This record gives sequence, C-alpha cells and structure tokens, in this order.
Amino acid sequence: MDPLAEVAALPGVGQAATSARDAFDVVTRHPALRRQAAAVAARAGAAGAQAAATLQRWVDGGTGPAAQDGVVDPVLAGALQVTSEAGRLGPALGRTPLQALARLHLLAAGGLASPEQLGRPAGEAAAARLQTLGALLAGGALTGPSSAPGVVVASLVHAELACLPAFEPAGVLVALAAERAVLVGRGVDPAAVAVPEVGHAAEPDLWQDALQAYRTGTDSGVAHWVRRCCVAYQAGAAAGLAIAQAVVDQPE
Repeated sequence: MDPLAEVAALPGVGQAATSARDAFDVVTRHPALRRQAAAVAARAGAAGAQAAATLQRWVDGGTGPAAQDGVVDPVLAGALQVTSEAGRLGPALGRTPLQALARLHLLAAGGLASPEQLGRPAGEAAAARLQTLGALLAGGALTGPSSAPGVVVASLVHAELACLPAFEPAGVLVALAAERAVLVGRGVDPAAVAVPEVGHAAEPDLWQDALQAYRTGTDSGVAHWVRRCCVAYQAGAAAGLAIAQAVVDQPE
C-alpha cells in the first residue's frame, strides 16, 4: 500500500503536482546557482522566514509583520532559526522524524514557550497522530519508496502538522519548516532556493480555507488542499527565481 500515491491520484492533484514541480525545476536551473547558490539560498531563507512569521502572526490574530522598534521579535527570531535549519534536516526527518520535529519546535518556539513545552507534542491525541506521521516518514516516504511526487508529500506533512495543536505556540512555523525540509529532502528543491512560505502567506485566507477542507478528511477536501499547496509552490518558485536573478544583477 502507498497511501501517499493514493492522494496523488485524486482528481486534479497529478496535474497540479506536475505544474509545481516544473516551476521548481525552473528556479533550480537558474545560472546563479552554478556559483552563487549559497547567496541565493541565504536570501531565500530570509524571505521564507519573514513570510512564515507573517503567517504565524496572522493565525495568532495579527495582521502582518510586527513593528520593529529595536525589540527582538520572538516570532521572527524563531522563524529565522527554524527556516535556516530546515534545509539541513531532510535526512533526519526521514530517519528519526519525531526527533527532527522536536528540533524544529525547539528552534521555532524557543522565545515563545517555556522550556518544558519545547519539543513535546501537546496532548495524547496529537502525540498519537504524530506517531503515525513519523512512521510514514521513517518508512521511506521522505527518501523515495513512495511513488507520490515530492510536492504531494510536502503538502501532506504541512497539513498534518498545521492541523495538530502539537507544537504550539509556533505550530505554523514548524509546519512550514517541515514542508521545506521535505522539499529539500525529496530533491524537489535540493539547494533550498525557492520560497514556498511566500506562496502560502500571500493569501492566508485561501491557505486557511484549504486547510479546513483537509480537516474534513474527504477525498475532495484533501485534493483541494494539495492543489492549493501546488499553486503556492509555483508562487514560491517564482519568488526564488526573482531572488536568484537579483543575486546575478546585484551581487553582494
């Protein structure tokens, strides 16, 4: 059985996944990556962190980036740390997924939660569902045995984590970072030069509506979520492409 491949076979998902993968391929072939991949990845990571922090604040009741008055913003600080780490955690997410997710929570919520909360899922139900997700990832979904496209795997990991009150008060940051780790680990964006977070944060209402559809557990709801993620991935790839071109035009 390949439950992820079953999701990929839902109406419209395969075509959406192909379009998203094509968009990632464009940015990963940009000439800037031949010599300046590190610079592109650094800028993409910073942009992704900003977008992730914006979406986390929106979910928490805010409307956008916090004011910068010389005070350290713990949400942005967590987003910067966890986004930077995500690109390196792809292999660990496949071998020891629960420990990798705990690491992401530690980084994302270090300035937001008490020490005893960090790295520990909130509640038995959340812990049980995380075990299921962890078993799926450790069973090879991240490294390739599943025939599902990497963008489908990434979208499902994002949804599972975003739907659980497992890693509060930074659940959105953890979900986005895990998604980024899957995209890197599955070879969709191996150099971490796209900015999928930008695609999600640009239209938070659509992100939330699609996540609510996923929560229904129906085939149509799950398919709607994955298709929405694929649209966001295309926007994130376009953002990465713009960053790559900016590095060529205005190198540091």
